[in-house]
Amino acid sequence: MTEKELRRRLARKFGDADVPDEDWTSLTEGYYVRDALEAGYTRGWPDLVKEYEKLRWRRFGRRRMRSSDSLPEDPRPIPLTGQEQERAVLVSRVLIRRASALPSVGRFRRSVLAGKPLSPEKAAGFVSSPALAIFPKEELEAARVPFLTHESFEAGLHSHVDQNRVTAAVFCSPPGLALTRTIDGVSSLADLDYIAIAKRGGKADAYQVLPGSVLDDLRFIGADLNSRYMWRPEDAVAFVLTNQPPLHLPIVGWTERQGSSDFHRGTIRIEAEASVSAASVTRTYRRLQASLIGYGRDNRPIGPRSLFLIDFVEEWRWQREAEPDYGELLTLWNEVVHEQYQYVDRYKLKHAYENAVRRLLTPDLHLIDDGVSGDSPDTPFVFKCGRTRWEPVIPWVRPNPPTDHIFDHKAGGPVHDATDESGTS
Repeated sequence: MTEKELRRRLARKFGDADVPDEDWTSLTEGYYVRDALEAGYTRGWPDLVKEYEKLRWRRFGRRRMRSSDSLPEDPRPIPLTGQEQERAVLVSRVLIRRASALPSVGRFRRSVLAGKPLSPEKAAGFVSSPALAIFPKEELEAARVPFLTHESFEAGLHSHVDQNRVTAAVFCSPPGLALTRTIDGVSSLADLDYIAIAKRGGKADAYQVLPGSVLDDLRFIGADLNSRYMWRPEDAVAFVLTNQPPLHLPIVGWTERQGSSDFHRGTIRIEAEASVSAASVTRTYRRLQASLIGYGRDNRPIGPRSLFLIDFVEEWRWQREAEPDYGELLTLWNEVVHEQYQYVDRYKLKHAYENAVRRLLTPDLHLIDDGVSGDSPDTPFVFKCGRTRWEPVIPWVRPNPPTDHIFDHKAGGPVHDATDESGTS
């Protein structure tokens, strides 16, 4: 096994796209890579895995991109009818009310957030807190660690593989103490769950959490909202913390381009609810298709003459195992086709073939750069891939709850303040 293969194997072990350069340098300087590559040394690979676990934990809270789920900051518009827009707004409003009234949501907001929503910036800091990711609510309360105003960082992590146990230490301020927790039944950090929170533009940061911690409770609430209302878990977590609900989208679309220098293609994917009219789906497809091939471009199919010419030349290349000899091909072509399909010289035949094979295998495609593109490390022959997301244009882009009472819902119903309907106390 080569060093490159070992690095790829280590990344796959933890579900990472690659081992960060600084971590790999640390593993190399510590001779963990050398020991893992040494034939006959059985402890090399386990030691490498264990040390990389520690390095990953020291980066606890660092961003873990979910590019497959990422959205551009400014999604391209999809036209909907007025009735379809009104229906999407109503669905969003109903789901907001029902989600806010769930006992689990109300309990978390009252006991952890003190009944007040967080700003998006504070919500991001809340989810990235190591203390909240490691310790249960009761332990933090006993240690007098405030949920919303503390600072914390990891002081150490020990993975006891043989004992199926993980020990974590975190320094918290206030109160200025190092807290320690031991978890049984977890032998590897790769087995831990992640919690994610949506950020501006729909991108999500993900962080590992220990079972029973404050953030693990929040992760369960997000998973419940996901199963109930089909919100993305990261959007559901953001809703619980900030009271900013996700908008219900009855139709979304993606245009994508991927391939190599020899072959690439453009694809269109549309997800539409059954309530969306066929006319809206058709308009959506045409708009996405035009954006991919170019507005005003000729999209007529390749004609039968060009298709036959491609097959004719490729068959010749396959049999001869050589590059095309267009002089010989011209003679053979004019012998087998009708007079109206013949070419007068080899240059015109060559031009017709190259133009046809380009349209067939490597067509000119246009992709709006939304930041979700790049080379794939697992597929070295793919030189470019990219994706553009399209969403419907709905006037009520991010609907706010109809009242201020929703954030303070209790299990028995909304909590009203001391103001009557006229606005007087």
